[in-house]
Amino acid sequence: MGLGWVGWGGVGWSDVGELFNRPVASWGAGATAAHVAKSLRNRIANKGKKQGPRQPPGPPPWGDRCGAAGIVALQNLPHGTRVCLVEKRNGQLGFPKGRAESCDSSAMQTAFREWREEAMLSIEELQGLHETRVFVDSWGCHYFFAEYVGRCNEEGSESWEVKDDPLDKDPIVRAHWMLCPQALSHHMLSKARKDILRIALQTEYPATLEVAADHATRQPRRCQNR
Repeated sequence: MGLGWVGWGGVGWSDVGELFNRPVASWGAGATAAHVAKSLRNRIANKGKKQGPRQPPGPPPWGDRCGAAGIVALQNLPHGTRVCLVEKRNGQLGFPKGRAESCDSSAMQTAFREWREEAMLSIEELQGLHETRVFVDSWGCHYFFAEYVGRCNEEGSESWEVKDDPLDKDPIVRAHWMLCPQALSHHMLSKARKDILRIALQTEYPATLEVAADHATRQPRRCQNR
């Protein structure tokens, strides 16, 4: 490209090499020098920055910022306790949760909507939901704790297909009831989410939650975006 590199501002040769070591096919169809330049500029601009959740335009529907909310649902069975997890197309596991939308009047309403959309289960089969039974991470993501009392297959783990938003770049594809020891050792469930699950397992009353949440907030938590 010769003199085409001039004027890209802040782009080092190591960054150029890093990008061009990628297969050309990974740039996408119709990639041009301008596309490559923009990709490099964005990479340099974001290098070393702590990335938080993207904020949509306009005022938040609840709270002082546009956060997210979800439900950590446990189910007590004779042979152990299970947790409801959802799985993305890339295999990553998490709790049913998502960003606040304009139709949500509260964090709990966001959690209800995401539960129905991602777990595809009824809100009426959840017990123990209360505004005080919640863990809020450093990004403002509200995790409400509940017990699931609906009918299900009681033979260990259980999973089912989920029809998520077709426009989502990384949609939810399956939901699972997974035994908690299995979830806590699963390599596709992040450490931050495992910590939240441990809090849920220790929480039976709001007073217990305050102690557990205080201990958990000693380390920063990240609410990952979908």
